[in-house]
Amino acid sequence: MQAAAATIQTENESVVAVLPVQSNSEEVALSQSATAIELEAESIIIESDEQYSAAAEFGKRLKTFQAGVIAFWKPKKDAANKLHKVLCDGEKKMLTPLARAEQILKRTMADSMSRNVAVNVAPPKAQGVSQSKDWEVVSIDGAQVPITFNGMELRPVDDKAVIRLIRASKGQIQIPGVTYRETIKTSIRR
Repeated sequence: MQAAAATIQTENESVVAVLPVQSNSEEVALSQSATAIELEAESIIIESDEQYSAAAEFGKRLKTFQAGVIAFWKPKKDAANKLHKVLCDGEKKMLTPLARAEQILKRTMADSMSRNVAVNVAPPKAQGVSQSKDWEVVSIDGAQVPITFNGMELRPVDDKAVIRLIRASKGQIQIPGVTYRETIKTSIRR
């Protein structure tokens, strides 16, 4: 059995995934045998007890061959899965600070918008950036929140249901026990 190596360079390390490679002739032979077994299965006729027994024996050989095919591919699949995990971990490691940077940027841009909106100055414009009103819950006094409100069940207090009600009313709804404020939500496109 030969092995193929795939090298992935991450920030501080190289990861080498060794993919076991059976000789191509072994794979070709297995594939040809699988096709022959399929043709043999198509030719089986059962009209007697002996033919039924022969078909049962064929079924046992078929199961054994299937196990061999699974064993043939298992090392390759295991190595590929291991490499996939390494790649996903590397991607996540790089994307995490970028996601935090995006949150910081949006919060900074929203704070700038809040100051401009308060004095009714036209907000700054940039291609690929849009802003819309949103609301965030400041506090909830669970004892004062009703069980249902406008047909939505809020108990136990469901923060997501509360914010959906606030958004649906465009910030005009008053829910006992809930304090919220308008915010600016920033979206950035590529």
